[in-house]
Amino acid sequence: MSPRSAPTPPTTSSAARRTCRCWKRTSRSTTARAAAPGPFPNFGNYQYFGNFNGSVTPQNLARTDYAMNCGHKNQNEIDGGPSSIAQGDSGSFNWNMVDDGSDPNVITFTGVCYRRSQIRFKDMARGTSNTVMVGEKYVRADCYEGFCTGLPANSPNVDFGDNETMYTGFNNDIYRSTANPPTPDVQGVNNQGRWGSTHPNGINMAYSDGSVRVISYDVDPAVFRASGDRTGGILGQ
Repeated sequence: MSPRSAPTPPTTSSAARRTCRCWKRTSRSTTARAAAPGPFPNFGNYQYFGNFNGSVTPQNLARTDYAMNCGHKNQNEIDGGPSSIAQGDSGSFNWNMVDDGSDPNVITFTGVCYRRSQIRFKDMARGTSNTVMVGEKYVRADCYEGFCTGLPANSPNVDFGDNETMYTGFNNDIYRSTANPPTPDVQGVNNQGRWGSTHPNGINMAYSDGSVRVISYDVDPAVFRASGDRTGGILGQ
C-alpha cells in the first residue's frame, strides 16, 4: 500500500505540553514550549515486525506520549520476543510470564494490556472505574527531540523509555506500571517505568470505564499502585 499524505497537524498554544510525536514534540523551557516537527529520526535503526521477512527499517519514527497499564509490579517489558513467526507459533517458545489465575502475587502482569493479553470486562475484579487503562508517560525533559542533550549521557544518548516507535511491541516505550506514583518530567533523570508529564500538578489518565481524570503527583502511592491491578487483590490502603 502506498503511503498516504499526512493531514494538517492541529495547532497548539505555547501552554500545550509535548503532544503525540507523530505530529510534533514540544520543548520545555521556563517560559514556553516551542514545537518541533516530527516524525523523529530512527537513531537505533529499529525495525517494524522485528527481524522477520519483509521487515523494514524506517528512516523516521512516530512516537507517543502515552502508555498502557501493564500492572502494579515494577516491570513493563520482558525481552525481544520470538525471532520468527514460526517460533512464536510453535508452542514451545518461552514467553517468560505466568498468565493463569487471578492471584496478583502469581501472575506476571496484573494490568489491562501486556504481552499476549486478552483481558475482558469480567476480568476486572477491581471494577473498570477503578482500573487504569492508559495515561501520559514520563519522558526525560532533555530528551524530547529524540536524543538527550544533558547529563547523564546514555549509550546511545536517548531516553530508553522513548526511543522506539509507537507501534512497537511490549516494551517500556508504550507500557508503564503503577509501581510508583507519576512524576513531573525532569532533565537528566531516567524513569522508564513511570507515568509523568510537563503539567505542573499531575497527569491525565483514562480509566477502563472510559473516564478521564487528572491524577496528582501527590497521590497516595498505595492507592495509585492498586489502581494498576485489575484483580482487586492489591489493597490501596
